[in-house]
Amino acid sequence: MRRFLTTMLAVALVAVAQAQVINSINDEIMRRGFDKAIRQEQQEKQGKKKKRKTELTVPIDTTTLYFTLIDSAQVRLDARDWAGAEAFIMKALESDPANPNNSLLLSNLATVQRYQGKNDEAIKNYTMALDMTPNAVTLLRNRAVLLVAVGRTEEARADYDRILLLEPLDTEALYNRGLIKLDGGDTAGANDDFEKILRIDPSSGLGHQGLATLHKLKGNYEKAISHYNDAIKEGATAQLLANRADCHLASRHLSEASEDIASALQLDADDPFLYVLRAKLNKLRYNFDDMNRDIELAEKHGIDRATVKQLLEVK
Repeated sequence: MRRFLTTMLAVALVAVAQAQVINSINDEIMRRGFDKAIRQEQQEKQGKKKKRKTELTVPIDTTTLYFTLIDSAQVRLDARDWAGAEAFIMKALESDPANPNNSLLLSNLATVQRYQGKNDEAIKNYTMALDMTPNAVTLLRNRAVLLVAVGRTEEARADYDRILLLEPLDTEALYNRGLIKLDGGDTAGANDDFEKILRIDPSSGLGHQGLATLHKLKGNYEKAISHYNDAIKEGATAQLLANRADCHLASRHLSEASEDIASALQLDADDPFLYVLRAKLNKLRYNFDDMNRDIELAEKHGIDRATVKQLLEVK
C-alpha cells in the first residue's frame, strides 16, 4: 500500500514540479516590492500608519551583485540547466543573506535540487524558506509532495493540514491528505476528505478518484468503477483507465477491461503496468502465448519478471 501511495503522489510531483519554479525571479521580486508599496500607500490613506515614503520612491537597484547573480540563475533556469541555476542561486544568497526576497530564492533553489535528486537538501531549503514565509502555500505544497516521495508521510500530512488551515477549499490538498490517511489505514478520515472535495465541487475528478481508490482498496470494485467512471468523464488519463481496468478484471468484466487497457496504451505506451494488466487479462482468457508476450513487454519497459509474476497473482 505504501508503495502504491508513494507512486501516486510521485506522479503528482512530476506533474506540478515545473509550475512551481518561478519563471522570472527578478519579475517576481519587483512585483513583490510593488505590491508591498501599494499596501503601504493604502494603509496610509486609511490612517492605519503614519505617512511615510513607500518603497516605490526608492527604485530597486537591479545592477547589484545580488540581481546580477539572479539574472545568471534565470538564464540557467530557462535552459533547464539545474546544476548551473543552483550554483548561481547559492551565490546570490551568499551575496546578500539578509535580503527579504531570499525566501523566493530558497524556494527555487530547493526545486532545482529536487530536479537533481538532491531530496535532503531540497527539503532543508524548503524548510528555511518556510521559516521566512510560514504561510506560503506553494512552499508547503512543494515540501509535502517531496516528503511523500521520500516516505516521510506524517510530516507531509502536517504540511497538508497547514495548507487546509490557510485555504480550507484547496481540493488538491484534501486529495493528497486523503491518500496519506489511506496509507495509514484511516479509511474513515480519507473518505471524509474525498467527500469534502465533492461538496466543494460535485464534478471534481479528484474527489471521485479518491473515492474510487478507497473502494478499490476495500474490494468494493463496482463502487470503485462507478467513481472511476465519473473521474474519467472529467478527463481520461492512462492511470485512471488502468485502475478502472484492474477493477474490471477483478469483477471479471473482461471486455470492458480490454477496452480500458487499449485506451490507456494509446495514452502511454511506455507504462509497464499496462502490459502487466494485459498479461492478467490474457491469463484470464487462457491466452498464454499472449500473456507471455506481455510479460516480456512489461520487462522491456522496466519491471523485473519476479514482480510481474507477483502482480499476476493479485486478485
